Amino acid sequence: MKPIEEFLQAKSDDESACEDGIFTGNVFAAVVDGATSKGALEYDGRAPGRLARDLVLEELARLDASFDPDSSGASVVLQALNESLASWYRRAGVYEEVRVAPELRASVSVAVYCEPMHEVWMVGDCLVRTEYAVYGNEKRIDMLFSEMRAYLIEDMIASGCSEAELLEHDRAREQLIPFLKKQNAFQNQRYASDFSYSVIDGFFDEWSPRRIIPIGNEVRELILSSDGYPSLERTLRESEMSLQRLLKEDPLMYRLHRSTKGLSSGNLSFDDRAYLRLSI
Repeated sequence: MKPIEEFLQAKSDDESACEDGIFTGNVFAAVVDGATSKGALEYDGRAPGRLARDLVLEELARLDASFDPDSSGASVVLQALNESLASWYRRAGVYEEVRVAPELRASVSVAVYCEPMHEVWMVGDCLVRTEYAVYGNEKRIDMLFSEMRAYLIEDMIASGCSEAELLEHDRAREQLIPFLKKQNAFQNQRYASDFSYSVIDGFFDEWSPRRIIPIGNEVRELILSSDGYPSLERTLRESEMSLQRLLKEDPLMYRLHRSTKGLSSGNLSFDDRAYLRLSI
């Protein structure tokens, strides 16, 4: 496999705060999307999503150098990524605290391509595209809260608030935060629910859902991205053009593409974004 295009951009102009990441090695290629914190937590001076991103990228590098196709596969690799976070919690002395309070965990979504096995392994809401199909993994709970935020925005506008005012101060997102914090109760939850979802957070287990996508021999190009690209196109330029049109026409992200967050004043986009296009 060979990278054709790759691009990484923070939602603000502070690249050190970017919670997305890209990995390319001899065995694996991956996009990693650290979850946005719902509060002011920091670990070692890093937001939880940034910490999780860094730990998972480091573990991918280690796994890439030691991969054995006879003894490794999706379960082994994903568990190793998960353990990189669990081990950090133990070293930091916070394992029990985050075990009972999932909203405090560092977490990431991942899309990992394994070249020897011709598979993509997905946990969370990254995106994958080939010449023949686009694969997503959107969470039902995100869909619910995106609809709720759209309702709140519409209600505020009907009451006389302008879109410009909401871009300066997203009161709809603010009102949604208590619900977003509660959603963590469904994170890697054994209890079967339509709202349960999986991420790599130190508590991913064999029962946690993951998506495995076989990549056929006919596929020549593979694209992995974070959900900072609402529409994953065939090239980086096309994906960027689609995103910029959306940000121009619906910067609050409640009409054309409903999201739990919009474009904040002074930011470059509504979310960090990562794009990796491979020749395979």
